[in-house]
Amino acid sequence: MAKAAVFLDTSGFYAWLSSDDTHHRQAVRFFRTTDRPLVTTDWVIGETCNLFIARRAPRLVRILFEALDRSVSIHQTTVGAERFEQARGLFFKYEDHPFPLTDCTSFVVMREMGLKDALTADRHFRTVGFNRLLGG
Repeated sequence: MAKAAVFLDTSGFYAWLSSDDTHHRQAVRFFRTTDRPLVTTDWVIGETCNLFIARRAPRLVRILFEALDRSVSIHQTTVGAERFEQARGLFFKYEDHPFPLTDCTSFVVMREMGLKDALTADRHFRTVGFNRLLGG
């Protein structure tokens, strides 16, 4: 039986590549030990690059892309127009929760692919019923 994939979120990528992050050791251990397939989106990759720049670590952008290019276990999927429309619907459905639109696109992809776990410290994932693998 195939192992369930894990969704890679921005905070998971940041924790993995930034030694300053609170969850760095946990994320590094995850990447070293997991044998599960990994999934992320073009939106998450873009958001991660923007986060590296905002936190004055632009060198990590190159490291991220090199890791993605080398990886055989990280599957990158595109959000596209249909998923975007579904994410927009979620964004307005959860107006009482300030979810970033990127998170909504991630939720759509996770639901579509039947994923339960995300390498993230973002509490928003737990709010909509997913398991976050970083933090408490």
